[in-house]
Amino acid sequence: TYFSRLLIFEHYEFVPLVLIGLPALLVSRCRAIPPQAWRKGFPLRELAASCGMLALASLFCSPWAVMVEFFISSGLLLRYYSGVYWRTLLPVWLLMLLIIRPPLHLDLALITKLQIESSKVTSVVLESLGVKHLMDGNVLVIPERRFMVEEACSGINSVFALLTAAAFYAVCLRVSIVRGVLLIGSAVFWACFMNLVRIAATIIAYEHLQIDIGAGTAHTISG
Repeated sequence: TYFSRLLIFEHYEFVPLVLIGLPALLVSRCRAIPPQAWRKGFPLRELAASCGMLALASLFCSPWAVMVEFFISSGLLLRYYSGVYWRTLLPVWLLMLLIIRPPLHLDLALITKLQIESSKVTSVVLESLGVKHLMDGNVLVIPERRFMVEEACSGINSVFALLTAAAFYAVCLRVSIVRGVLLIGSAVFWACFMNLVRIAATIIAYEHLQIDIGAGTAHTISG
């Protein structure tokens, strides 16, 4: 139920790839741990905590809460069995956050914010280039046409996808925390920057060259 609802949103289309990559990375990291280092026994406290969280999530009939419970429970069990090698598995475990949707529809709030900011910045660029236009919310208007900065055009799809790719790259190559954060930050920055270039180029191409790359196959290729 959780994933069927999640994949309704276009900016989570990358999730199936994460579900393939996570087990592969986890197996790779587990193989790096010496067999004798794995702890034996039955983690009673961890299982009791997991059952308690699952019961609470079920009480509220919340698929999202169940996913959060699964994230925490898997961390508890990995922490118990890996022992002193927990830090080896920690980055892979944290990647699970990529498939957990932010609470309170914060992702949709971010999309709205990006739509408005993308429109504002594009308007400044067009003005500096001498392109006559008006800005109406997240709509950029030129004499011949109105260009709406929609959800996909706000850059959220590429932001989520490149953030995920950068995070997987950092974990695969075992980069330092500082380098990983800088890498992820740069991926988000360039996703936003190139999206602004795309929006401005779409309007300029239509205004000066009468080429419509704002819809159809041309729009997909430019994206």
